Amino acid sequence: MKKRIIYGLLIIILSMGVFAKVGQLDWSITDLRCGNGVRDKYELYDAGDNDTLCDEYGKLLGIAAVGDEYHCTCLPRIIPAFCGNDIREGAELCDGSAAEDFCPELGEIMGVKLKCNPKTCGCDFVEEIPESYNPEYIEMLENLTKIKAVCGDKKVQGLEDCDPPKSLCKTNTGKIGECNSECKCVEKNFLEETSETNKENKTDETKENRNKQGKYD
Repeated sequence: MKKRIIYGLLIIILSMGVFAKVGQLDWSITDLRCGNGVRDKYELYDAGDNDTLCDEYGKLLGIAAVGDEYHCTCLPRIIPAFCGNDIREGAELCDGSAAEDFCPELGEIMGVKLKCNPKTCGCDFVEEIPESYNPEYIEMLENLTKIKAVCGDKKVQGLEDCDPPKSLCKTNTGKIGECNSECKCVEKNFLEETSETNKENKTDETKENRNKQGKYD
């Protein structure tokens, strides 16, 4: 009985592997703006927008292709069960050591740089996807701007980097800085240079005022 159960589970697992499919591009990226009716930079297709790249993708591989409205890539999807045999076939854009690698060409069509992902036989984006491409990130920034921050209340809110002023903080480059009077984290060297410049300006102003007073005395 146990052997039958184990055998049955193995069949289910193997069948899932055979029929599971993946997209030409990373779905975690194409899904970010998928469904907004506009084919964005990192998509091949978006329902409602006639600007689809699936026709060109199909011509590139010599297959018939249509848009995948669920992930904003194209159909047919890639079958991982056939990926890894070093033979590029079907909807695959590349496969291991196979001579054919259509990722660079698809990248040119999209206006981005792509490289082969040997694990999926699809393509990966070479460039780092900017945070601003994620609608949730934009929404977060908009919410931050609505928060009224009071510099000096020891609460980092809104667009503040730090709080209170003159406390140590970490800059967006990861360096140790100091919180300035506007609750922005500034590198110490820059802070010292600014302080020296302010001192020089004040000294010049004092001299100028004295000279003016001397004229009127």
